[in-house]
Amino acid sequence: MAVMTVAELRARGFGYPWVRTALHWGAITRVRRGLYARPWACRDLLLATAHGGTLACVSAARHLGLWVLDDATEVHVWLPSRHCYKHDGCECIEHWDDGRSGVGTMAPPVRQILRQILHCRGVEEFGA
Repeated sequence: MAVMTVAELRARGFGYPWVRTALHWGAITRVRRGLYARPWACRDLLLATAHGGTLACVSAARHLGLWVLDDATEVHVWLPSRHCYKHDGCECIEHWDDGRSGVGTMAPPVRQILRQILHCRGVEEFGA
């Protein structure tokens, strides 16, 4: 997994001393309180996680290798609740549509991504 919670790390047998050492050596980075990322985690996923959700809409589609109309730099974030975390340079576009999102997971199901694109970006981009 690219992003892990403290609970996920503990479930895999990694306690606080390991986390502290891994942070020191750059094996993981702290995204925000209780969430850590591997060095190979992509920028968009890190920003979505820092914001409190996971990739959504065109950001998720691009991450999965689906073709989208533009290369916009803002990150679309699917939030599990109405609570979010503004971070430095935050330009995130928030999505709260139905379904189960989680913090730091890779992406919602493709049908959910397409629904988000339709409602957020319109028919033209949805059709593309």
